[in-house]
Amino acid sequence: MPAAGLHLSERQQQLLQLLSQGKSNKEIAFELNITEGSVKQQLFSLYRKLGVTSRTKAIVQAAESRSRPTPAHTSEQDSAYLWKLVTSVAIQPLNYPSKQAAAIAAFDRALGRLRSRVEHFSALLDCHLMIAPGGELLACFGTPLSHLDDPARALFLARLVAQWHKRQACPELEIGIGIATAAEIVPESSSPPVHAESFKLARQLAGSCRNGEILATEICCRLAGPLYPYQAAPDKLSSTIGTRLLPAEQNIDPAMLARHNPLPFIAEVIERFRQRRQADWISIESWPPSAGVRLMDAVAVHFEAAQVPVLRLRLPTARNAAEMAANLAAQIELFAHSADAGQSPEPRSGHSPLDSLKALGMRGPHVVFIYGVNSLARLMELLEMHGIQAISGLPLSIVGMHIHEDADAYVAARLLGNSPISAGNSRVFKLSLGSKPSAPNELDADLMTLIDILSPPARQMVRQLVEYGSISYEAAGKHARELLSSGLFVDQDGAIACRDEETQNTLFAHLVRDFRPA
Repeated sequence: MPAAGLHLSERQQQLLQLLSQGKSNKEIAFELNITEGSVKQQLFSLYRKLGVTSRTKAIVQAAESRSRPTPAHTSEQDSAYLWKLVTSVAIQPLNYPSKQAAAIAAFDRALGRLRSRVEHFSALLDCHLMIAPGGELLACFGTPLSHLDDPARALFLARLVAQWHKRQACPELEIGIGIATAAEIVPESSSPPVHAESFKLARQLAGSCRNGEILATEICCRLAGPLYPYQAAPDKLSSTIGTRLLPAEQNIDPAMLARHNPLPFIAEVIERFRQRRQADWISIESWPPSAGVRLMDAVAVHFEAAQVPVLRLRLPTARNAAEMAANLAAQIELFAHSADAGQSPEPRSGHSPLDSLKALGMRGPHVVFIYGVNSLARLMELLEMHGIQAISGLPLSIVGMHIHEDADAYVAARLLGNSPISAGNSRVFKLSLGSKPSAPNELDADLMTLIDILSPPARQMVRQLVEYGSISYEAAGKHARELLSSGLFVDQDGAIACRDEETQNTLFAHLVRDFRPA
């Protein structure tokens, strides 16, 4: 049942008035100068808001709502809450110094070095980092901004921290690392709540570790994909929480990989990479976006099993071109050295992605995977035509993502060759990867990520689109192109509408309205 004093938009009030006059969908479309399909979408949104399933019940329910007193407006009603898939990483000191000045000073120095390194990794991987009393570090992926690969980013952060800490050989500071994924109701555009279930569980796991260990929930490992093999966790945890122990190093079995994750084109691509000494571009196209992430992971695992140097980059969300370029350049310079002995060097400021890719190609053949919404096009925009030509003769294979325009499920690899802009004869391998791992509460994190890449004004328009079914180009103004390029919306009879009814229904369920904490 809807809340008392339900507020309906002007368009919804028009719909109710026409419904009460016994108008058909076709007649309503004529009256409002919209398509009959838009009428169906807007009626669906109206029914959901009223909590009814038919035209007659909608008229009755609206009349009852108008008869109830309207509650006084409070500032709390301005808050918006969302369902989001949140992955939390807790990095927790396991030992504390004795009450001696020298021991305390050594512990503080070690903790300061750890904090500085985690802050740097967190900035590159685009997560929200908090520092708790006592030196505990809490990194949050998924809020306030989401990414297609948040669980994988969290496991990657944990492994980077564990490897760095192992190289430091620091007896003054022992750490445990816990990772947990959960569906959370979080405030929109603000810091993640420390009371979230994923935070509490991650901290519990971190406190159960031995020095340098990484414990992660099973759901996080499943959602992260095949790049992060894991071992059985201690019995005391696995029976109650569903936990996995993440090794600090990867150990990929090529024979098992060929049996469980065959790709029809991968042998040809790897052989071509070994023989050619020039750039090669591969576009991973998909809908939903998470299918592309899983194919990217599968391709990356095959390259690693073939002993090919692989570099995985993660696009930041909601950044301007200059910040994104600096972030990618820093990732290339830092993560390209992560397998080298000794401490990874700090990236040098002022380098561009083009400079960093050139330096990487000069070191030898590498495959560069770029994760993120439409990551291939965004990298090409940063490099521009002269940059793409500048690396065309280097032994680099660049693999990025592209959201497929059609609403139907689709996943494919497109081999673009040496020139991604003029790849007229590109070869396409359409694939079937099976069903994706189920997220907690069946939450579709893909769609929240596609919303988070939008500017704040465009994100507000998403609410209108989900509620009304469509908006005019005039209403969208300068944000029309941004909405259409997100992959969530399409051009429908001169208006902007959700790409399909399922997408609209899912967004409606995720954008929690009028939620109030108990």
